[in-house]
Amino acid sequence: MVLLDWAAQTRAADVAGVACFDHATGPVAAQAVELVRQEAARRGLRFFTARAGAEATHSEAGWRAARYTFLRSVARGLGAGVVTAHTRDDQIETVLLRLLRGAGARGLAGMAAATRGVSRPLLQVARAEVAHYAVEQGLVWVEDPSNARLDFARNRIRLEILPALERVRPGFGEWLHAVGTRAAALRISVEQLLDPWAETAPDAVVVQSEPLAGIGPEGWSLLWPAIAARADVVMERRGIARAAAWAPGSRTGQRIQLSGGASIERTRGTFVLRRNSGA
Repeated sequence: MVLLDWAAQTRAADVAGVACFDHATGPVAAQAVELVRQEAARRGLRFFTARAGAEATHSEAGWRAARYTFLRSVARGLGAGVVTAHTRDDQIETVLLRLLRGAGARGLAGMAAATRGVSRPLLQVARAEVAHYAVEQGLVWVEDPSNARLDFARNRIRLEILPALERVRPGFGEWLHAVGTRAAALRISVEQLLDPWAETAPDAVVVQSEPLAGIGPEGWSLLWPAIAARADVVMERRGIARAAAWAPGSRTGQRIQLSGGASIERTRGTFVLRRNSGA
């Protein structure tokens, strides 16, 4: 609601539409969608909605995937991008979640990493500041009771783990934010390193091998996830470690398989990462 109010007041001409996803978690979720619909209509903005189906699987990951599928679909139809209201606190929580899951530098960037077609203008704004703005502007919003459920990992991070860590180590949240910022900067550096030597084809990414000669396994552990992302392939940790160990000493004609049917082949002058090993 804060993002809607801010955009309508300051960037109304740039707003192609307002999209709100119903996660189908109960009447409160439906009330939230109706509130957004009313506010969009009051401000003369087009409104779009959809409701989660069985594919959402009633999990955080399932809801997120369904939500972004909907948002990106609406954005494509409007020739626009997706703008979300994620805050500084959301980024801190994301970095801690990734840290607990053993993410590498690429993953630790969290939402500070550029996401194609998605903008987050409030990412440097604290959640408390957003709440203050809502009260100050007299905005109406709906509090979803599921935000208090501790069976969701992000809620446990937000309500229990982060407060406990802050008590033990004051400033821990800001340290996490700094980790995410440094990881995002490293991610940009890796992308810039690859740009002159990587070419994206319809089903593959082709990387010149000679400019990367001399890079050891640690360096390749940073490069492979970035290369894979250009082919819309997500590499799991074991695959990254295996590919990073293989690359420095690989020879022409060798190939390794990745999960999901993807593969990496060493040719005379390139590495070729394909989405599908049969391509």
